[in-house]
Amino acid sequence: MAKEQKPGRVETFVLAGSNGHNGQDWHTGLSNPASPPPGADRASRMARVATDVRTKCAAYVLALRPWSFSASLTPVALGSALAYKLGGSVDPVILMVCAVTVLMVHGAGNLVNTYYDFSKGIDHKKSDDRTLVDEILAPQDVVPHFVIRGDRIGLKYVALGDVVILITFGPLAVMFSHAVQVGYLSVLPLVYAVPLALNTEAILHSNNTRDMDSDRQAGIVTLAILIGPTLSYVLYNLLLFVPYVLFCILATRYTISMALPLLTLPMAFSLEKLFRSRCYAKIPQKTAKLNLLMGLFYVFGIILAPPGSLPSL
Repeated sequence: MAKEQKPGRVETFVLAGSNGHNGQDWHTGLSNPASPPPGADRASRMARVATDVRTKCAAYVLALRPWSFSASLTPVALGSALAYKLGGSVDPVILMVCAVTVLMVHGAGNLVNTYYDFSKGIDHKKSDDRTLVDEILAPQDVVPHFVIRGDRIGLKYVALGDVVILITFGPLAVMFSHAVQVGYLSVLPLVYAVPLALNTEAILHSNNTRDMDSDRQAGIVTLAILIGPTLSYVLYNLLLFVPYVLFCILATRYTISMALPLLTLPMAFSLEKLFRSRCYAKIPQKTAKLNLLMGLFYVFGIILAPPGSLPSL
């Protein structure tokens, strides 16, 4: 048996003899170790694509600002809780559709806000949302071209953002979620939405107070800029603590279950201390966390209230 060495290190044995394999090559299957195994390039490409997808998805989540979604979810929960106390039942499918709808509107608004803050030069390397500043996403990835054509004036840039938030993520959202459950409009949800609306406005006001310097440089006018740091602190405290006064009134005059939101008072005092010290960096996110917890306790308080104990119009 003679042994031949072929290029590429494939070993070939030439068998000679009377066994019927004269001249037939038998390969050992030893391939060149320098060449990649079959499918390695494809696996590498798929891994890179998966990494890119994860990175882009994470960037989209950041641009959506999910920490602020409590401002959408708690009004929906509150309106549904009021519908439950009035009608005795809540359709979970309608509740989910309502929550998803409000979240989609909120998320779309955050994306548009991200785009315009970037286009107007407001966002920078120290901003909370740097998805466009760091070029993680392109502007057309955040807002489609048909949306960004033309020059539009945002209400938040002319000191009207606070009014929009106070109305939209308070009375309107609560009334909407209540109406889709009971099938008619009522002014009752508007009244119950007041504590939650004030606390939700505290999120935006703390955000605008934190961004006063950059907003002023960009030529933006917000309520925080108009009234200055001292009055902004006073307003933040009013937005933060007036809801607790209302809960105390409800708890003492109607039902003790309305005292549940008071469990979040220590968080409110902690936020007041941070605001007074002008440590604004994480106050919006922490205020949103307070908004979520206070809203949930508010909802539980309504659900646990004895029949007929809640004030009605």
